[in-house]
Amino acid sequence: MELGAIIWIVSIIIGVSVGSKKGEGCISLFFCVLLGPFWLPVVFLSKGNRKKCHFCKELIHKEAIVCPHCQKDLSDF
Repeated sequence: MELGAIIWIVSIIIGVSVGSKKGEGCISLFFCVLLGPFWLPVVFLSKGNRKKCHFCKELIHKEAIVCPHCQKDLSDF
């Protein structure tokens, strides 16, 4: 019982930290509390609030105007 609670709490911490880096902190918190370690694969595999740059193919914020990696203008896309 105690080991299960520790695993659940650690999965919440990991899921929220990874989800917040992807721009999905609140959603990750809700589902990690609800589903615990079963939600972790979804958090790790999701793109979150990001898209790929058309030039360098790095993941960037969906509303970015300039890519922070290659400095190309993305306003036309």
